[in-house]
Amino acid sequence: MNFAEGFKIDIDKNAMATVAKSVEKLNFFTLPDGSDGYAEFKALQKALDRERYDLLMETSEGKSGVSIFSRGSNIISDLVILVEDQKEGDLIVIELKGKFTQEALAKATSQVN
Repeated sequence: MNFAEGFKIDIDKNAMATVAKSVEKLNFFTLPDGSDGYAEFKALQKALDRERYDLLMETSEGKSGVSIFSRGSNIISDLVILVEDQKEGDLIVIELKGKFTQEALAKATSQVN
């Protein structure tokens, strides 16, 4: 969660520990540098929309950004975090499966202005 500091996202460590305990499965992917990886990254964003994932949070700074997508209403079953750093060429996809409440997620993270 160190990437959150670069995007001015406050993380409540106690609340994040509660969220972490709800994780049943974690998938972590890095996409290759270059136009093919970037095209796959953008296609994944569109596919999440087609699969009825909701955009939970999005933040950006320059050409870098973090988008968090969720599936579910009161109980969220899937979280997909897309991290894009065009300056460094990093494209990262993190998928969390489990049972998360909206309240726990809201408490764990908050956007700083």
